[in-house]
Amino acid sequence: MQTLVIDTPDGIRYAQLATLKGAVKLEALGMKHSSGVSMRKQAARLLGMKTTSKADDVIGALNREMERLVAASTLWGLQHQRAKRYVVERTSGDDWKLAVYDGNGTLLSVVAGSTREGVLQ
Repeated sequence: MQTLVIDTPDGIRYAQLATLKGAVKLEALGMKHSSGVSMRKQAARLLGMKTTSKADDVIGALNREMERLVAASTLWGLQHQRAKRYVVERTSGDDWKLAVYDGNGTLLSVVAGSTREGVLQ
C-alpha cells in the first residue's frame, strides 16, 4: 500500500496543479473531458493567462508555479499550521481513497475513486 500525506496549503495546491497539468497534457494529446470543459482554458484562467494560450505555454506556467511552491516551502521550512491532513492511499488494485483528518487526527471525510487524480479533484 502506498501512502502520500499532503498536510500543508502549499502541498495541497501543488497536488491540484499536478492534477491539472496531467489533464492539460491529456487534452493536448486529444482526450477531452466528458462534459466538454477545456482544462487548458481553466488552467490558463487560474494562472491569469489568456484563455487562448497554447497548451505548451499553459503547461510551462503550471511547471513554474509548481517549482515556485516547492522553493517557497523549502524556504519556509514547511512550517505551516496544520488544520487538516489529507491522505491519499491505494486501497486495492486500481482503487484509491482520499481521507481528510482534522488537526486532532479525527477522520472528517473519505472520497473513493478509480484513479488517484479522480480523488484529488
